[in-house]
Amino acid sequence: MGTWSPPDAGDRLVPMRWNPYIDLRVEISNAVRAKCKACDVEIQKGTYRAEAIPIIGKRALFHVDCGIKRAPDHAARRLVDSKLPDKPVDWPEEGLAVAERYVPEGTPPAPR
Repeated sequence: MGTWSPPDAGDRLVPMRWNPYIDLRVEISNAVRAKCKACDVEIQKGTYRAEAIPIIGKRALFHVDCGIKRAPDHAARRLVDSKLPDKPVDWPEEGLAVAERYVPEGTPPAPR
């Protein structure tokens, strides 16, 4: 685990969790046979799913809570962005509600 110092931290170093994903998207599942990569359970058609886009490799599908557990920094970034008045929200309200429950306290958001 490396360290990262946010601009407002001064000399304080914050532990950083390396994340292999560059983005995490939440959308309604339109596939009939989608399976969560984390728990290997089927994602029901019409429910929300998380699509994680890795740095190398192909995209992975997760349940929203499983995806947030894999990439909590991207979910924290979406929570921060949703509170800004001039930033468009790209996650649905249901996804943001799940993110508020599953993002650990004190998780630094992913850089923009």
